[in-house]
Amino acid sequence: MIKVLKDRLASFSKDMVRHLREIVLRRESAGEALTAVKEETKHLARNITKPTHSEGHKNAIQYVKRGMTEYNEKNYAAAERLFRQAISADPEYTRGYAYLGNTLYQRGLLTDAAAMWDRVLTLEPDSELADNVRAKLKRAARR
Repeated sequence: MIKVLKDRLASFSKDMVRHLREIVLRRESAGEALTAVKEETKHLARNITKPTHSEGHKNAIQYVKRGMTEYNEKNYAAAERLFRQAISADPEYTRGYAYLGNTLYQRGLLTDAAAMWDRVLTLEPDSELADNVRAKLKRAARR
């Protein structure tokens, strides 16, 4: 994410220098430059707030989708394998941990399930997914 942000800011800076050069060389008026800068600033703001996803993240999403299909069909071994692949593809993608936790829970591996759910709480403590995981941890503790 930082590299993408740096690249976008570098491109924006080059555009600003180009507009200044055009003004100095009298190929662009100050008004034209300001109008162009305003549009480029809007474009930069849209692109900075737009999330970028790595190839690993995209792969993780696909693994999770496939894993959910296996999970819903009660093919827990296949689901576990796919969720582990998702985590391997993108260790920051919390859904992989959450669904792996669910799968391990279904397989009776409560300690391992709790470890996966704890990882969600570490990565995204304030998310809706974390709230769901907290509820699952409470239910699991009552067993």
